[in-house]
Amino acid sequence: MPKDTEIIMNLIGEKGKSAAKMTNVLKEIGDGSMGDGIAKIADYFMSEGKSVGRLQGAIGVTMVVSLVCSLYKVVKNKKHKLDGEKIISSLKKASAESDTEESINNEINNKEA
Repeated sequence: MPKDTEIIMNLIGEKGKSAAKMTNVLKEIGDGSMGDGIAKIADYFMSEGKSVGRLQGAIGVTMVVSLVCSLYKVVKNKKHKLDGEKIISSLKKASAESDTEESINNEINNKEA
């Protein structure tokens, strides 16, 4: 196995890479397109004459990374929505408390007058 191919296989199979990093890597390989990056990796292995099993393994890893990216976006969007709801709730509560304090101050001022 050529040294470059071995290095690529090891890097693709490494664990612990974030989905965002893998997405960026695939986009870089594909000159801005993640799909083109996947295709370039597949073409590379095809031209190296690697067995179908190795090619399927590389594509499988890439597909898993893509799935993780998608799940990451879903979780991130859900967290974003929950954060927004918490902010709105807190601001409404603060606004209601402010209105209550204003009403009390107005009543006290009216009684003093």
